[in-house]
Amino acid sequence: MDLLKYQLPEMHVARAWVFLLILFIGSDVRAQTTDEHTLRAAMVLNLIRFVEWPASARPTNEFRLCVMTNDSQQLRALNTLNLQEIQGQPLLMQRRGHLSALTDCQAVYLDSTDPHLVRDKLATLKALSILTIGAFPQSGAMIDVFTHQNRMVFDVSINTLRATGFDIAPRVMELAHEVHR
Repeated sequence: MDLLKYQLPEMHVARAWVFLLILFIGSDVRAQTTDEHTLRAAMVLNLIRFVEWPASARPTNEFRLCVMTNDSQQLRALNTLNLQEIQGQPLLMQRRGHLSALTDCQAVYLDSTDPHLVRDKLATLKALSILTIGAFPQSGAMIDVFTHQNRMVFDVSINTLRATGFDIAPRVMELAHEVHR
């Protein structure tokens, strides 16, 4: 615990322990698909909490997580995140259907059965200060949350993340399945 306090600001210690519990306790997703969706939603929330936002992307009244998915179970799981706190602001999860409707989002979660479609959407979002989260490895998003060997894991594309002015806590990057440069 002293090592964790030394490397993280005091206010983040409790969040770090919650994050670690989510990652390592109950991260086996073999039981049911619904559990996988719930765990993915929890990881998305906790990863967002550990991202350092550029001044231009910080929310003023509310934090919008915009979701582009056709997976109704994942949509329900992400909807449970409504009104959770992100940097002192309430999180509002909103389903969006078109890229043009994403400019007021602080983060976007994208999943699809077609990886090329996701990559095309992400290429359009690169010019905006919006955190992108994908649902499969090497999607092109800044962070990918997916299952690997029956475990929920995440990858970080650190160069993509930092090119837009974002950063992520070093202790969180140490927990990543892979950090792509």
